Amino acid sequence: MANVLIMEDDLQTALRLCDTLHNHGYNTIMTRNAAEAKEALLNQQFDIVITDIFVSMNGRPVPDGGISLIGWIRTKGLSARDKDFKHLPIIAISSASKNPTKSHALKVATSVGATSCVTKPFTEDEIVSEVAWHLEAKAI
Repeated sequence: MANVLIMEDDLQTALRLCDTLHNHGYNTIMTRNAAEAKEALLNQQFDIVITDIFVSMNGRPVPDGGISLIGWIRTKGLSARDKDFKHLPIIAISSASKNPTKSHALKVATSVGATSCVTKPFTEDEIVSEVAWHLEAKAI
C-alpha cells in the first residue's frame, strides 16, 4: 500500500483527496501548509506527494505554499536527514480561475520540480489515475 502526502489548505478538497485515495487502497496523510508537509516528509516515508500550488490563510496567499514545498523537496530536501527525494513524484494541483494564471502557475510548478499538474476541478478518476501512473513509473 503506497503512502501519499497531501498538502491542501482547503479542508473539503483535502478530505475529498484523502477519501478518494483511501478508497483505492492508498494510505494518506493530510497537511495544511508547507511547514507541516516538510515535517511529515522528514519523519515518514512517502511514495508520492500531492500539493496545492496556491495556499492561503484567511483568504490571503502565503509565501510558504506549494511552489515553496516543491522547491524544498527538490533542493534542500535532498540532504535533509539523509532523505533523498530526487525521484519522489510530485503532483501539483491548481485552482487558479483564469487560464493564463493557471497556465503560468502550472509552468512554474513544473519548472521547480513538479512531476505533473492537475487543475481543479478534477475528477476522482483523474487523481487516482495520475497517482497510479506515477507509482507505476517509479517502480520501473
